Amino acid sequence: MERRGDVHPATLQLEAGTVDLARGVMHRGDDRSELTTKELALLAYLVARSGAAVSRDELLREVWGFRGNVPNSRAPDFTMRRLRQKIELDFKRPRHLLTVHGEGYRFLASSSQRVSAPRSQPPGAPYTRDGYAARPGDEAAARSLLIHPGAPVVISGPARVGKTWFLDHLLVTEAGPGDVVVRIEADQLEPVLEDGAHSSLEQLALELAYAIPAGEAALREVWAKAGHERRRLTRFVERCVLPAIEGRLILALDGADRWSSDGDPSGFFGMLRSWVSLRRPAWEDFRLLLTISTDPALLVEDARLSPFNLAPPVRLGDLPRESLDMLAEGVALSASHLDDLHHLTHGHAELVRRAIYAVATGTLAPDRAVSTDAMQEEPFGSFLKTRLEALRARPGLAHAVRQVLSRGQEPDVRESSLLVSAGVLMRVDGRLQPSSPLLERYLRAYL
Repeated sequence: MERRGDVHPATLQLEAGTVDLARGVMHRGDDRSELTTKELALLAYLVARSGAAVSRDELLREVWGFRGNVPNSRAPDFTMRRLRQKIELDFKRPRHLLTVHGEGYRFLASSSQRVSAPRSQPPGAPYTRDGYAARPGDEAAARSLLIHPGAPVVISGPARVGKTWFLDHLLVTEAGPGDVVVRIEADQLEPVLEDGAHSSLEQLALELAYAIPAGEAALREVWAKAGHERRRLTRFVERCVLPAIEGRLILALDGADRWSSDGDPSGFFGMLRSWVSLRRPAWEDFRLLLTISTDPALLVEDARLSPFNLAPPVRLGDLPRESLDMLAEGVALSASHLDDLHHLTHGHAELVRRAIYAVATGTLAPDRAVSTDAMQEEPFGSFLKTRLEALRARPGLAHAVRQVLSRGQEPDVRESSLLVSAGVLMRVDGRLQPSSPLLERYLRAYL
């Protein structure tokens, strides 16, 4: 593979192993674990300020992306706990990610450590307003739902099309003075918690309590009363949280399809349905935003048990061609290269960002970024391989794709629907075809 210069993705040598900051992977010998978007963002931000104490408010502004009124949230604490478990040799006695009592957190590097930071933001990095690729039509649809109560803003789409960035952009641009934003990632809510909560619903209640003055005391009082947790949580939000907020309470759940709710997802979704549907005055200032993946493995089989059918989802697709110009600003990709890249990937957000980042960091020549000659290599190889392995794990879906590739019989309706939902296939002029020329060539070669 042709390379320019001697620039490599950022690596971080720690006591327990090595972190690839470009890909968000922790290597411990032969073992590897992936960091979530927020875990990687938190680590990268602290590493860039190595040795300095960084406050929770600063992290909520710069890593979580909040501007103006910073919510009273313990999201940095929960994310820090999970991050320590992944990268520290002994997460209970951290050597690198240190708590500065009364202030926040500090990253302490190894004495021999050298960090080479990439010059451009890698795929999977946290939302930044400058790096966001606008989706005017989708943003307008989401804003129209946010204006009035009664329905959630459901942001849906296949994996890695930019749902989290879209959600964060809405929160940053649409939250007004007096609004309180509570943003939670699905894996942030755990069934068993170290800080005293005994269920994921109670953890959600704690997150809401942290958003208002004296919220924890009010929650303890409500939680001590009889009744199911969902009923107690609803009572707490209506009687304690909403009256304490001047503007709107905006609850954002990123990855709502992964919510387990202690084995009772129908009860959790039913509770959310009631919250957005209640017509009592207190609930007029409640807004709910959800991101859900439409990949087959994550589909909600019974839509009656979810809030997703309360409003037409804002379904994110591929990026328009003009978005590539903004993403590639200052990168050595000509207009013709960007045209070729958009055609090759059909504007898939993840693949586009991978290619642009590879050129920006000097790890790939511009002409190679728009070539299928090395489909097994980066910037596209790992993404395509993941798609291939997912299909091989489901022989029925793999057979359906082969049918499409051979221009033979139309696949079963359900299989076709799953493959379209997952972004593997798309329908053009009534006919199914792979979602991009790149994916088509790869599947023809390896499926």
